Amino acid sequence: MVASHVAKQMREGSSIRQIFALGQKLRREHGKERVFDLSLGNPSLEPPPSILEALSELSSPAHKGIHRYLPAQGLEKTRKFVCDQLSRRHRLVFDPNHAIISVGAAGGLNCALKAILEPGDKVIGMIPYFPEYRTYVDNHGGVFHGVESAAHFRIDLDRVASALSPNTRALIINSPNNPTGVMYSNTELRELAGVLRDAASRFGHPIYLLSDEPYAAIVFDGKNYAAPVEHYEDTIVISSYSKTLGIPGERLGFAVASPRCHDASTLAKAIAWSQVALGYVNAPAIWQHVLPMIGNSTIDISAYALNRELLRDFFESAGVEFVYPQGAFYYFPSCPVGMSDQELVSKGIDNLLLMIPGTSFGSPGHVRISYCFDTEYLQSAMKALAAAFGLH
Repeated sequence: MVASHVAKQMREGSSIRQIFALGQKLRREHGKERVFDLSLGNPSLEPPPSILEALSELSSPAHKGIHRYLPAQGLEKTRKFVCDQLSRRHRLVFDPNHAIISVGAAGGLNCALKAILEPGDKVIGMIPYFPEYRTYVDNHGGVFHGVESAAHFRIDLDRVASALSPNTRALIINSPNNPTGVMYSNTELRELAGVLRDAASRFGHPIYLLSDEPYAAIVFDGKNYAAPVEHYEDTIVISSYSKTLGIPGERLGFAVASPRCHDASTLAKAIAWSQVALGYVNAPAIWQHVLPMIGNSTIDISAYALNRELLRDFFESAGVEFVYPQGAFYYFPSCPVGMSDQELVSKGIDNLLLMIPGTSFGSPGHVRISYCFDTEYLQSAMKALAAAFGLH
């Protein structure tokens, strides 16, 4: 018999994977060229050439032993590579001893939560939030508490302050945000840091800021990424290379404690131990060897920028309310008047178009539309998108 808490998670869990599975079924039934899956943040752009070159080099007989077990914390050269990148990007010097190479950002988040949560501890997240945050927190005995955002999906500092309590252990922040594409500003983050710092002082224990940053390098219009770690001491930076290198199936990420974090060394050891305790053992070995070989390579996000404009023009012409995303590769438009998000998703499915209902993100009345595809694919989907929104 399935454990009751797992059965509950399955009932209440994210619809993202369910719709992904539906997409596979529809492609088998109707042909892949007729089905338009705008549901999953599953980049269709191929990895940069440096990835393939590194894999080719590592496959030679000269490289022996690269498929064996690694330290749970990760290879030293890989941790140094990650910390060097972070140090160049921010006004801080990150220590490889405070870094863990993780099984994607999801693995990093789970290990960090296991390391810091006591049973019943509260973890706050901004609505709308990535649906699996609830499950991750529940996995480790915590209680997830969603806080409504202000207008245009900005941080509502008063609501955050009201939600903080003596058993609050962490706040998860995701910027640029999935599902909205909103990037929080330095001013917002500075003020949020003040709220958290004041609460930590009153409650007598650290309140960790878990900064989930898989889209930190996908920022448009020449803007610089506003980094939470630059404003708040007790930050754990958690990210992955899934989106920036186009390798979501390879599960390579990291968790790094800020050099200003309370007892960063002990915290890093606890996160590394949690990687063993949860059965991850170590992040994929081959990718830990690849990463230091590729320099500053990333995917070319110009296709995403073009897709963002294509969808903006569509929503404006259709009279659909939306917030223009500053980063990531999602829109989170409002549903047409009189239509629920579930109804809009169902209408999309009728037209072989897949979207995610806003209810999954704690924010009904919207749908999430991904645009991490080549532009030709998105252009082909526009007729189905127009039909779903009732334009013809």
